[in-house]
Amino acid sequence: GEQRHDDDEIVFADYASSPETRAVCEAFASKRLRYLRSDEPLSMNDNWERALAAARGEWVTFLGDDDGLMPYALPEFDRLTAIRDARAIRWQYVLYTWPCMAIQGEANRLQMARSTATRSMDWREALSLMLRYGGSPAPMIYYGLIHRSLIDQARRTGRVFDGLSPDYYSGALFGRLAERFIATDVPFSVAGLSGRSNGVAHMKMEEATRSPIARDFASLNQRSGLACHPDLPDYVINTASIIGLDPLFRVRDRLFPDDPDFRLSPAEVTIRYLGVLSPDPATRAAQCDELRRFLAARSPEVDFDTLLAGHGGTLTSPSIVLNGGQPGMVGHWEVVDAAAHGVTDVHAAAQL
Repeated sequence: GEQRHDDDEIVFADYASSPETRAVCEAFASKRLRYLRSDEPLSMNDNWERALAAARGEWVTFLGDDDGLMPYALPEFDRLTAIRDARAIRWQYVLYTWPCMAIQGEANRLQMARSTATRSMDWREALSLMLRYGGSPAPMIYYGLIHRSLIDQARRTGRVFDGLSPDYYSGALFGRLAERFIATDVPFSVAGLSGRSNGVAHMKMEEATRSPIARDFASLNQRSGLACHPDLPDYVINTASIIGLDPLFRVRDRLFPDDPDFRLSPAEVTIRYLGVLSPDPATRAAQCDELRRFLAARSPEVDFDTLLAGHGGTLTSPSIVLNGGQPGMVGHWEVVDAAAHGVTDVHAAAQL
């Protein structure tokens, strides 16, 4: 109701959750809400593929179950798509860490960009940034808006979601196919990180190896035949400098395999990973063993220990929220203590 919009559809893709989930959806008794149930657990890729196949709208976006749209999102989508000639839009979301997000000092925080800049962006610029920094400045269907014609075009070349990060994969895929897209710092959604978020489970590797959520994510991916791209070491770490490489390399292989500008040598990949080694001694040792194996298999002439000695190996215990969650400005970003404003969920976070 807060969206002040009556031409939208919600496809709720439930994969093997509790019966209460269905009861909550059916309680809305709305023709605009369509409930899809899978009694078997699915990988994120497979669940997203079936959700997208069921969607009928002209424009499509995805939300996780701990995320939310801004109250003005749908009317502003209409306005923006009417004045901008684009088939893909990427926005800068507001980050919200739920109270149950179990990283001390970073729970119940809001992080937002103090900018409303909007511009047209070229696919090569976006994917070059993705290669250098590993994030996703490209138009993901998660925290982005994708036109039906672009989805249909993507499907003619294969799946829409692939690899270990289907959201980032969709960004590289739609960015390349669209060639140009709209990038805006205006936030249309709140990206919630809760106690059961896949992102939080993978953020700190020493925690991820013990997390049931991370183990379940890996098991479902394995069942679907998903593994790291062969140009990368065989472990996943969810930091901005790494996470975009697997999807970028997959989209490169699919759409522009001969482009020399989107490749990294095994030594360059290894150095990138040395920048995000875990501070946990056992995890760090396992990471170094995998990097040593990867480099020996791909570039035996390069000595791993020489690279490690030259780089130093950064001990990384990444903060999810800037400045370790301390309220205040960090560049053009602002961190807010949401608890001080009585916020306890993503809806209240969006209102704040």
